[in-house]
Amino acid sequence: MDIEKSLRKRNTIRTLVTNIVQEAEELLNNSELDIDLIEELLGKLKQKECQLKEINDQVEKLIDVSSIETEILDSEEFNDKISKCIRKINRKLKPNIVKNPESQREIEAKDRGFNVKLPKLTIEKFTGNPQEWTEFWNSFETTIHENNVLSKVEKFSYLKMYLSGKALNVVSGFELSSENYDNCIKILKDRFGRKDVIVSSYMNKIINIEPVKNSSNLNALRRFYDDLITSVRNLDAMSVTSGSYSCMLIPMVIKKIPYNMVLEFNRKKGSKSEVEVSELLDYIKSEVECMESSNLIINGNLSELASSPRKSFESKKYVHTKRPVAATLATNVKVRYCCFCKNDAHDSVNCNEFSNEQKRNKLRDDRRCYRCLKKFHTSSTCRSKIAPCSVCKNNSHNKIFCKSVNEKVEVSEEGNLATAMSVSSLNSSNVLLQTCTVSVLGESSIQIVN
Repeated sequence: MDIEKSLRKRNTIRTLVTNIVQEAEELLNNSELDIDLIEELLGKLKQKECQLKEINDQVEKLIDVSSIETEILDSEEFNDKISKCIRKINRKLKPNIVKNPESQREIEAKDRGFNVKLPKLTIEKFTGNPQEWTEFWNSFETTIHENNVLSKVEKFSYLKMYLSGKALNVVSGFELSSENYDNCIKILKDRFGRKDVIVSSYMNKIINIEPVKNSSNLNALRRFYDDLITSVRNLDAMSVTSGSYSCMLIPMVIKKIPYNMVLEFNRKKGSKSEVEVSELLDYIKSEVECMESSNLIINGNLSELASSPRKSFESKKYVHTKRPVAATLATNVKVRYCCFCKNDAHDSVNCNEFSNEQKRNKLRDDRRCYRCLKKFHTSSTCRSKIAPCSVCKNNSHNKIFCKSVNEKVEVSEEGNLATAMSVSSLNSSNVLLQTCTVSVLGESSIQIVN
């Protein structure tokens, strides 16, 4: 049978189908439904649907390869028109008698479900990454491979459309035919769908996860945990339990997290000789969530302080930057707390219980910053937005460690000693008057006077 004859026959059947659909829709819109007539139209419609499917298969074998995609889309659109009309008729022919109100509500709910317009499903192209094979095949199998309306030639055409890269190279040499479709599916499964290949791919992903060197880099720490937990959960889904590779995974992960987190994890582990992968994952998750909660309260966002650009202080004036409303509400409420004496009656800056040397030692022991007095970073990496030193206007240290203040204290002590010596000399017969040179601290500078 030549192509022209097949096309003419198909156009004739399509015209008959269009007339049947129009007649059926008119009957369905009438208030009084003619059951016998609508059932007769339904039988004709199903008969024509089968005839069209046979002719479409003949046309696909005779048509030029360059036009096959347009031909498939056109046939699929007309098949949808027939299927929609058949569903309408079947719903109208449903018996109206129900046994109880509960079943009535179930039927109404199902009927309403047909009227809901669901979003269009899309299948991501498969590039040849074994980690993406399971997701791709599940989508393709449900949508196209198990679709009985489509012929194998149509399925093969869709398969090529959704492949790219290495995956497309595997099937690009096969001609468009029913037999080659089954062969290509088998080849793709053997190449990308083998369990050992997918497991190796996920293990390589874990090995190549980028290490996190600084615990203050919250974005990198969150990304590290997400990549790790995704790979572990995918391996669990493939029946590869974490216990089978824990002896290799745990040392690998510990080497990729910051030292202070490793130290804290070992402290919590205590004397346990064996640790489960789930314990390490739960620990990293807990640390990340705690850091995110703290940053949300302090800064009004989930990003780490290190990621924000450092602002310089111009003309030795502290520039107050605007913050979002939520951040302002969170940070305006200040709670007094001294990190030296653990007292809430005063701030750390105003603590007089310890000397500066004792304060430095305590900050070093508690691993606090000399600039903002917060934990887990040093003054060289500090990004806290605080005012510069009120004494020397320097932004690199806190005013309680300012050298100018220390010099002032030393000068004051020398002055007191000189005064005491002058007073004690009044008891002798000779009066000795002494002069001294002192450093006077002003608002912006230090002057030496007699």
